[in-house]
Amino acid sequence: MIEMTRLEIDIKRLLTRCELIAKDDPHKDWKLEKYILSLDDMINKLQALPSKPSKDTMMGYVKRVDFLKGVINAMKLTSPVERIVAAQSLSKNSVSTNNSSSTNITTQIHQKTIAKYNQELRAELFHTNKGNFLLRHAIKNTFIHI
Repeated sequence: MIEMTRLEIDIKRLLTRCELIAKDDPHKDWKLEKYILSLDDMINKLQALPSKPSKDTMMGYVKRVDFLKGVINAMKLTSPVERIVAAQSLSKNSVSTNNSSSTNITTQIHQKTIAKYNQELRAELFHTNKGNFLLRHAIKNTFIHI
């Protein structure tokens, strides 16, 4: 077994941190996108090393980073419908690593993202924004009193 380089250890740590941020709420942490860009650079450097990890391990890292990029790209879309389509097209099953915890967190991120965007779409379709509700309620009461 080949010993892990410092760079690979850093990649694993940062990748896990990014997945945890994405799981909690990617909107709250502006650093997530910067972390993912750094991960991309680190993976490219790791691939250039003579003592790089196995091809399967590298593919696992790349797929996990690509998944996180997809989450970020879906988050940037303005329309809830576009967000749902982008989130559903994220392939949670493409992350095929030997580490079941990384697959588990990817599944959680995927489910939370889809649920959040479905909730946003539902709110938009039914106009359930709090301000909107108060406005409709005020207008409804106005029409009754006329």
